[in-house]
Amino acid sequence: DSLLLFSDGISEAMDARRTEFGDDRLRALWQEHGKHPPREAIETVLAAVEAFRGPAVQSDDMTLVAVSAPRAH
Repeated sequence: DSLLLFSDGISEAMDARRTEFGDDRLRALWQEHGKHPPREAIETVLAAVEAFRGPAVQSDDMTLVAVSAPRAH
C-alpha cells in the first residue's frame, strides 16, 4: 500500500501548448510506480512531469510526499 500527496503544481503542470499533466496521467503513473520505494517513485513522477512540460516554464510549486507501508520480510 502507498499514498501520494501532491500540490496542484504537479497535476496542473502545463506543456508548451498549455495542456495540463492532469489527474488521470498522474493516477496512471502512480498505479505503475507507487509500489516502488517512495524516493524512487517521487523521482519517477517528477521526471515524467518535467518530460511532459518540456521547455515550458514551471508556473507553480511542485511538491510530492510519498508514504508506503513497511514490507514484510
